[in-house]
Amino acid sequence: MNKPAQVDSSGSFTARFTVGEFAQLLVAAGQLDIRLELVDGYLHRMSPPMGAHSTRQTAVLGTLWTLLRDRVMVEAGIDLGDDTVMVCDIVILHQPMDEQRFLRADEIVVAIEIAETTLDRDLGLKRVAYANAGIPHYWVVDGRQAQVHAFTLQADGGYGDAIRMPFGQSLMIPGTDRTIVIG
Repeated sequence: MNKPAQVDSSGSFTARFTVGEFAQLLVAAGQLDIRLELVDGYLHRMSPPMGAHSTRQTAVLGTLWTLLRDRVMVEAGIDLGDDTVMVCDIVILHQPMDEQRFLRADEIVVAIEIAETTLDRDLGLKRVAYANAGIPHYWVVDGRQAQVHAFTLQADGGYGDAIRMPFGQSLMIPGTDRTIVIG
C-alpha cells in the first residue's frame, strides 16, 4: 500500500510502511547490519547494543533459558498492530514457537527490555505500546539503577505502577512456579 511521503519538521524525508513492507525491508537491513523498528508506520533506527547491555542481556537470557528452555526468545520482533513492529530484548512465551515470522502479543507472557541507555524509551513508548497490545507482563531491567521495573496489565488495559525489585532479589516469573534473580 503506497502512503504519501513527507518531510518532517527537521527537514528529514519520511515515508510510511506496512508490516509486510517492513518485513521485506528487514532482509536488506540485515545485510547492512542496521537495526530497525516500525512504529506507527515509520522506521526507527535502533542503537546497536553495547557492552553493558549485551552482557546483562546474555546473563538474563542464560538464566531464563536454564529455567524455561524453548519458551524464551531473544531479539524478538513483535507485531503490535497498527503498522508497528517492535524488537524486544527477551520474551517469555506461553509455548514454544519456531516459525519464521513476527510474534503476536497474545503469544507473550513477559516482554523484557534491558535498559542501559534506553530507559526513557523503555518506560515510555515501549511500555505504552506493549500495554496497548495486551502483553500481560513487562519488565524493564534498569542497569543504571540496579533494579527491575515489573509491570502487570490492569483491567483498564494499561500497566499499573511498577514494582521495583533491586538486583539480587528473587522475582517470580509469571505463568510459572519459578523465580529469577537478576543482577
